[in-house]
Amino acid sequence: MAGTSWEHQSEVRDALQTIVSDPQLGAATLSSAQTMSNLLKDLLPDAPRETSVLVAAAEAGLAQALLDHVGQGMDIGTASSLTASAFSARTPFTADACRWVVGELSVALGLAPGEQSPAGGAATGPSPADEMQATQPAAPAARQDLRAQPGYGAVPGTGPPGAGYGYPPPPAPAYGYPPPPAPGAGAPASPGQGRAPKQRRTPKAWMILTAAVAIVVLIGVIVVVARATGNSGTAIEPLSRIIKPDVTSCKTESRLGMRGVTVALGCRTHQAPVGLLAYQFSTAADYRSGLSRLNDLTGWNPSGAGTGCPPHGGSNSAQTGWHSNVNPKYAARQGQILECYPDSHNAGILIYLWTLPTQRVILVGSEGPTGATFSSLETWWAGLTYG
Repeated sequence: MAGTSWEHQSEVRDALQTIVSDPQLGAATLSSAQTMSNLLKDLLPDAPRETSVLVAAAEAGLAQALLDHVGQGMDIGTASSLTASAFSARTPFTADACRWVVGELSVALGLAPGEQSPAGGAATGPSPADEMQATQPAAPAARQDLRAQPGYGAVPGTGPPGAGYGYPPPPAPAYGYPPPPAPGAGAPASPGQGRAPKQRRTPKAWMILTAAVAIVVLIGVIVVVARATGNSGTAIEPLSRIIKPDVTSCKTESRLGMRGVTVALGCRTHQAPVGLLAYQFSTAADYRSGLSRLNDLTGWNPSGAGTGCPPHGGSNSAQTGWHSNVNPKYAARQGQILECYPDSHNAGILIYLWTLPTQRVILVGSEGPTGATFSSLETWWAGLTYG
């Protein structure tokens, strides 16, 4: 359904308004898949495509998720983007369809004004094309900055070359000794003054320019290589290549207000109930900021967290370091963390969030809202080639 228009959008909006305003139905009906399916057969008989997305949204509890986000103080733009991304990661619908249905639910619930929802259904957040142009940093989160917590910020940022890089100092005049002064000009005549003084040749201007250009090019290559490998010396691989062996399909996802995101993907995995969100960042500083942002959006709370995943000993969350048993690129290292916890903004959803700091990558596996267990998430995660 990517790139298509929603020709029955006005009918959809009227139908949702009818349901919400009915005293015997109300907003709670938007989260009942069976009731929505029965109602929409009568209200939208000529819109099977829109109906299928709305029924799936009801089954996933998107309306309640939006209300929960906003009720906890989240702005509607961020709440919509987060809800749409989570829905997209767990269903076969396109990112466009997920944003559209979240936008229509926002209007029906009175969380967003209807006149701001353009035809085509992209009211809840930027399109993938718009996201590629986004350069403004996200507003600082109200919650405590988790970058100050142990295990965060272990990977130093990459940046411009240090003060030692630059153009070389200009060559000394004439690249050699100056000619001796002429007799009579204040210097005594030497015994061999009758012979013409032997002059050293001054390099031509083009030779100096060529050497300077070569040095600048070399410095540029060094800087590019340094930025591509990071301080760890490990080459940065494309995100799609890193996760390719373990996903079945992927689509572009919202960047959720994180700055410096070069790629954002929502993927289906070989373990059907589990969805994967994957983000890669342009710099280590952006990666660390993105980790704090994702922790804040999903409700990670280090207070009371255990030290092993899946959580045990009475705790429902944990953070620990991790290493790969099959991939030497992800040997144990500082800053390579795994977090397991319930999504505090989406009831029933469990999360495994882990980091690949050498690749500036954050991965979020989630399962839910029904039947999710940490043991099944652990089984899935332990079988990954990058996990």
